[in-house]
This record gives sequence, structure tokens and C-alpha cells, in this order.
Amino acid sequence: MGTGGAWGAFRLDEGFKNTLRRKLGRHADNLLKQRTIDEAVNYFETAIKRQYNPYAQDCDEEYEVPMTGVADIPAIGLEAGYLRFTRLSPLLKKSNSLRQEIQDIFDPVFRQIRSLIEEQIRDVKFRTHSDLKVISN
Repeated sequence: MGTGGAWGAFRLDEGFKNTLRRKLGRHADNLLKQRTIDEAVNYFETAIKRQYNPYAQDCDEEYEVPMTGVADIPAIGLEAGYLRFTRLSPLLKKSNSLRQEIQDIFDPVFRQIRSLIEEQIRDVKFRTHSDLKVISN
């Protein structure tokens, strides 16, 4: 029996919601109505999550997530109904700590998936007393 976890798509969506709240800061409770959250998560799922590849040279540096009906707050990148997310946080660039807003959503999930795979490999090696063989094309 394999091991697994509730990781992947669901965790990415939850990570996006948390990042959204963090980015909106003290404005989050007033701005984030259920419909606004649903629309933002839907955009994340269809336009960012499925296409995000931090290793691709053409990976977008900036993402604008729809925030329909929300008042502008230019200081946090919320203008004309869109909240801007960057791969590199503009606030942290100044401190030379280049943390990525979008990448930070993916990193914990990638780490957990890798950990689950490594655990499965160890389990196979333990049960079969041999190295795992991989066939690839």
C-alpha cells in the first residue's frame, strides 16, 4: 500500500488564499467576500497554477488576479480591479532577500511531494531488499 497525502492542487489553492490574505493585509477582511475569493482562486487555478513553471525562460514575472468590485489600493498593487502578484516581492527586493510571491505558494507543496516520493522509494527498497529500478523512454 502506497503512502499519500492531501497535497497537490488543494494545497496550492489554500496557499494562494493565504498569500492573498497576507498581501491584502489589514484590508483582507473588508475586501474578501466569498465571490471575490472564488473568482481569484478560479483565476489562479486556470491561469497560473496549471501553467506555472519557474524553470521556463518565458515564465511570467507578474500576474494580475481579478478582484472584481474591489476598491483600488495602489500601495499593495490593487488597481482597476486587479491585484498584482510578482515572482519577486517588490518589498523584499530592497532588502536583497529575493523571495518570490508566487513561488512561495508552490515550494511547500513541491517539498511535501518530494518527501512522499522519497518515502515510497525507501519503502520499496526496504520491502524488496534491492534498489529501485526505473524504466524511462
